[in-house]
Amino acid sequence: MKEIQNDHRRTDSFLPPRKQLIYLWTGLGFGLLYWIMEAIRDVISFNRGSFLERLIMPDLMTVWSRLMVVFLLILLGFFLQLILQLSRRNSWNIRHVGLYAGISFGVLYWILEAMRDALLFRAPGFLSSLMPDPRMAWIRLLGLLTVLLFSLYCQSLWDDKARNDAERHRQAEETMALMETAADIIFRTDEEGKIVQINSAANRLLGFSEDSLIGCSFLSLIHPDQRGDAERFYGEKESDTPSRYFEFRACSRDDRVVYLGQNFQWVRYEEQVVGYGVARNITQRVQAQEWMDEANRRIQKVDAFKSHFFNSVSHELRTPISVIREGVSLCLEGMMGPVSFDQRELLNKVSDHINRLTRLVNHLLDMSTIDSGNHKLYRKPVHLQDLIRRMSDFLGTQMQDKGIRLKTHYPPEPVWIYGDEKKIFQIFFHLVENAVNFSYDQSEVQIGIREGCEEIWGWVRDSGQGIDPDWLPRLFDMFQQFERRDGPGYRGTGLGLSIVRGFVEEHGGRVWVDSEPGKGTIVWFTLKKETFPVVLLVSRRPESMTRDLEEAHYSVIEADSMTAARRILQHRKIDLIVFEDESDIKSDEDNSFSGIPILNWGRVNPVSRREFTWAVEKRPACDSKDLRKAVFETLSTTYRG
Repeated sequence: MKEIQNDHRRTDSFLPPRKQLIYLWTGLGFGLLYWIMEAIRDVISFNRGSFLERLIMPDLMTVWSRLMVVFLLILLGFFLQLILQLSRRNSWNIRHVGLYAGISFGVLYWILEAMRDALLFRAPGFLSSLMPDPRMAWIRLLGLLTVLLFSLYCQSLWDDKARNDAERHRQAEETMALMETAADIIFRTDEEGKIVQINSAANRLLGFSEDSLIGCSFLSLIHPDQRGDAERFYGEKESDTPSRYFEFRACSRDDRVVYLGQNFQWVRYEEQVVGYGVARNITQRVQAQEWMDEANRRIQKVDAFKSHFFNSVSHELRTPISVIREGVSLCLEGMMGPVSFDQRELLNKVSDHINRLTRLVNHLLDMSTIDSGNHKLYRKPVHLQDLIRRMSDFLGTQMQDKGIRLKTHYPPEPVWIYGDEKKIFQIFFHLVENAVNFSYDQSEVQIGIREGCEEIWGWVRDSGQGIDPDWLPRLFDMFQQFERRDGPGYRGTGLGLSIVRGFVEEHGGRVWVDSEPGKGTIVWFTLKKETFPVVLLVSRRPESMTRDLEEAHYSVIEADSMTAARRILQHRKIDLIVFEDESDIKSDEDNSFSGIPILNWGRVNPVSRREFTWAVEKRPACDSKDLRKAVFETLSTTYRG
């Protein structure tokens, strides 16, 4: 900051060269005016030739006498400049300096004019020339007025400069105060990137004094490990480029770890390029980010271990659970000998708990798959009304035990969706099972679906007490179990609704809850409608094959030749091509069907469904009875989510 103060002392003491030239040219201008006035005076007062002669070609004595006065005016200008500068430096009152100087130089001018008249025009004497006749007096008064006006004009120029300097000084002082109180490092560099000005924040943050940094490259503040990157980042010295931000580890005097986030920009002033920079201490933020990154890595590691553990344990549990279930079933059927009433009661309880344990294992496997992100959707056309009927049959015993009726709401026409049938079944199953568990006995559970333009909407409503609003934001989180203060309640695994959310989101939908205490709960969800696959059937007898595929709700386009098939491919997106004859595939020399799955459905070398594989390279044939299953397998494998 010392440099700012030194700059202002220099501007207070010396005028810039252009300001000095103003006084020179002003003196010359007033000297020219005096020259013209003297020519007029010679013609009027002394009848000495014409005006042009006295203006352009006066005698030698007239020339040197006029030049003497012109020199006097120029000298007056520089004298005023000197007096005003001294007055500024010594706090003099300069309000009347120009007037007093003008009067002094006016008196000197009057004396010089008297001497000129005595020498040049043979006046009676010097003293008599000091008191001339009225004809001479008004000419001298005019010249005296010129001198006074010139001095006052010079003072006005200086006053303007003084005001400008004062404003600049005030702004510089404000800037200096702002820089000194700023918590950020603020600096200015020359064209070579050397620091010419820097505030005291560098001392507070890095331990370096201002004087030690003046003359050093601003890149020297950057740790050597990152200095090369910073040189490339800040290398372009173009004034039209925006401010650039760079984060780096800084050098400190005591080797402390300090991170700075720096904005830097090159600015061009006339022929000079200047750099301006602001660096902020971001050490706490960087350290916090590093801590968070490390914590996230640990969490991801633990989460991966948890998923692996759930997956491994769930698979390992399936075998002993199956053995236990089979053994209990054999005992209940009397295959191991007679079973008493008490034994049967005990075996039934064991069977119930085995079924519950099986559901828990399946839930863990589902959540492990969802958490890993490696979900696969085996899509096929799914009839939703039929799926709901099968789901209600599956929960029939549980609903009968509580006397709960299932009321359905869906349109009379079939609602189809192209999705994973198993996962959609799980969505309805978990929602209805929850609704049954939390509904009052002898009540009803309602389930409904409706078809929208781009989504299929589903909902399940129970007849329970409702959910506390505080629980709603956490309702779909894993292992969240809540109890209802009044009315029926059920403590499950806390995974059912999490699985619902995972499967719904895999189908491009969303799930949410509307609930009020005492009014029951409605769970809403949507499933994105996917376009059913389009199958291109290349056959000369397509009727039976088309009927089989359309019954499975695939869109079928028929082509009776390879030429027709190529034309269709130019205008339609095809998901699968089924050829009747292997020779049709071999005729595809230009690879028109590249990238599209192909099935060869013909009577040459028929294969069973178990042996069936699809691939463009192998092009196997399959029997006609396996066509629908083969198409389903191919499209399910191709369109996994």
